[in-house]
Amino acid sequence: MAKKRRAHGGIHATKRRGQCVLRWTYQGRERTLSVGPWGDSSSLLAQRIAARIATDIAVGDYDDTLMAYKVMSPVYRVHGDAKSDGDGDGLLTMLNAYLEANRGRWKENTIEKNRLLIRLIEDSLNGSDMRVEQLSYSILFSLLGQRTRQIRDCMALIARVIGLTHPLSLEIKEGMKSLAKPKWVVDPKPNAFSPDEKRWLLNAIESEWTEGKLLQMAKFVRLMLLTGCRPSEALGLFPSDFVVEGGEMRFIHFQRNVSYRGGKPIFNQGSKNNKTRKFPIDPSGQLAQLAKQLKSQESQSFCFGFNYHNFRQREWKRIVSPIKKGATPYALRDTFITEQVIKGVSPSIIALWCDTSPTVIQKHYLDPNRALSVLPHE
Repeated sequence: MAKKRRAHGGIHATKRRGQCVLRWTYQGRERTLSVGPWGDSSSLLAQRIAARIATDIAVGDYDDTLMAYKVMSPVYRVHGDAKSDGDGDGLLTMLNAYLEANRGRWKENTIEKNRLLIRLIEDSLNGSDMRVEQLSYSILFSLLGQRTRQIRDCMALIARVIGLTHPLSLEIKEGMKSLAKPKWVVDPKPNAFSPDEKRWLLNAIESEWTEGKLLQMAKFVRLMLLTGCRPSEALGLFPSDFVVEGGEMRFIHFQRNVSYRGGKPIFNQGSKNNKTRKFPIDPSGQLAQLAKQLKSQESQSFCFGFNYHNFRQREWKRIVSPIKKGATPYALRDTFITEQVIKGVSPSIIALWCDTSPTVIQKHYLDPNRALSVLPHE
């Protein structure tokens, strides 16, 4: 159980993954702010920051961006006086200091992502530790010269490090408006397989993916269709996560996820929402049979040993493109959730199964085209 201290008023300091985190609610929305490693020094700092927040709320001067409070915490200060006029350390020094300051509170995946972004920025600057006032959005854009997603990620990291109210950050925010937006932002519609498409997919993988890693891929697809888990969660499963009770397969324990950085897998505890969950299994159903097969692989460290990037770009596209062009493995999650809603399962129950919420199910996962297959009662 997380430790909790009352810092000031309705603001509490909670221990989370070794860090002291302030939690409070403002206008019905929960807010959090990391103070530093859990201990007496962070407790005193937490009290000062909490007092400032409580006072600002009381007098109507609350900063909803949290920048006024972040500068009080060493987690968000990257050097010395946290100067914003460029009269200090170079950008690369600030980036690396930011990474080191947050190692204790970030997941391994987040650490590796930021490390790779910093290396990309360093390569783009030819190792030159340029000061912030020497840079502009156009200079950074021309130096980075990478794919749109990498440019966006690098720019966002720089803005976080130098401060979101810094003139360069404001310039970056304005310049990024012209960058092409990801498809999931422009068109966030769910893309569930229809019953016919699902049958075609299952027939195709069962006839073509019959041995070795291809057979693993077939089991991976079936598992996602039967549980609605995220691809990263399926990749993080170990045989021991399939739990037998009373001689029967009872549930799957989703407790980690896998992401790829620099071509290598990184295991992270919990889901993308930092949660673990148990997925119930009907002992007489298809999932129970699949779970028994995966659990029998006790000699392997994890259930699915193939490279997900290669799977998605090669085998998945080859099989799926003829029937549903542009569909990613995430469509399997859309399919499960949509099917469960159509069958009458409560969105609240589905949300617990799939680590999401009823609101997100309605907005991002329930395919309205599939919902038309349900006829109203007369």
